[in-house]
Amino acid sequence: MKFKPGNILEHCPTKTRWIVLSAENIEKRTGINSAYKLEVEAFCVYVGEHDRANRYWDVNQRDIFVLTQQDLNPSDIVWEVKNEI
Repeated sequence: MKFKPGNILEHCPTKTRWIVLSAENIEKRTGINSAYKLEVEAFCVYVGEHDRANRYWDVNQRDIFVLTQQDLNPSDIVWEVKNEI
């Protein structure tokens, strides 16, 4: 599983790197529709030189990502596993 706690992932568009702390299935409701998604808490370990990343995140910062089914698809290219436990 890509978003398993302990895994190190790279957010490819910004080149930031994250350690997954927890991952929990949640149900998000929008109007009459609902969808199950994965809520991932992660710890930033690398920001690099990318301007977009520098505006949003700092090293040692925690953040929560709500991921869609598309994000969870094994062929997704937004998140890349750098180290899997």
